[in-house]
Amino acid sequence: GLWRGGVPFCLGTAVGLLASLKEAQRISHSFRLPFHISHGDQDYGVPLKGSQHLYNNSKTPVEKKSLNIVVGGYHGMFSQPDAKDILGHEIRWILEIIPEHNEKK
Repeated sequence: GLWRGGVPFCLGTAVGLLASLKEAQRISHSFRLPFHISHGDQDYGVPLKGSQHLYNNSKTPVEKKSLNIVVGGYHGMFSQPDAKDILGHEIRWILEIIPEHNEKK
C-alpha cells in the first residue's frame, strides 16, 4: 500500500475509487443533497481537490454543505491521535443538519 506517514493506503482501494471519483465529478454539477466532508490535507491516496470540486460545484445550498479540511490529516483520519476531535466535528454537523434535531431547540 501507499505510505506517507499516515495509515497505510491500499493501492487496490485507490484503483477501485478512481471510477467512483470520475463519476462523482461528472455528476457533481447536479448534486443537490446535504453533505459534509472532512478531508486531510496530507491525504496522498485521495486528493483534496476532489472534495473541493464537489463543494464548489454542487447545487447544494451553502448552508447545507460543509468541507472540513483537516490540517496534517492523512487518509485514515480516524486512526490519528485527534480522531475524537474530527469525529466531534462530524457529529455536530449531523445534529445541525437534521431537521428533527433543529425543531427540538
